[in-house]
Amino acid sequence: PEPDPESFATAKRVEVKNALGGDDNERRQKAVIDSPVIPSEPASRAEGRRNGTAPSRVMPSSEEAEQHVLACCLLDEGVTLDRAASLTPDSFFWPANQVIFETLQAMRSEHKAITLEVLYSELREKKALEQVGGMPYLIRMSGGIPTTAHAGYMIDKVREKALLRQAIRAATQTVEEAYSFSGGIEEFLATAESR
Repeated sequence: PEPDPESFATAKRVEVKNALGGDDNERRQKAVIDSPVIPSEPASRAEGRRNGTAPSRVMPSSEEAEQHVLACCLLDEGVTLDRAASLTPDSFFWPANQVIFETLQAMRSEHKAITLEVLYSELREKKALEQVGGMPYLIRMSGGIPTTAHAGYMIDKVREKALLRQAIRAATQTVEEAYSFSGGIEEFLATAESR
């Protein structure tokens, strides 16, 4: 059974308050751990805010690189999509970009034209157009680059940020398990190393 997130957050606030020595507002403000969830932000960032991760510590990402890769896919009618074969929708941090990349991959596998117009149509058909920000986001994202010359660099940047997020998740899971450790240390270390 997982602990209730609200009681966890309350316990963390009390823990921080006690660690900082009571009600000193200035010190407590530096340790804010309970900022509101922003609806348009990636789930992992919102999760971090709910779980007590300091708001200044956000998962590595580059919205610019993600948008650049997606725009290149549309600009060169899918050549970049073929070059980005090592990426998955989860390689993208921003939810709108995940949906768009997944849709582009489906369009490619169905041998559809990789164009802004077809992407718009596919997203509308899947009822995902609003989820990605509608046509204004698609136009802003796709019109942001004049050439695909830097596509390889941006693909690598998206992949790098995804690997960093994966490493952070694995390390965080290991830390959490270490706090609640019970059992054989060798087994625990083997599990941690396998991540």
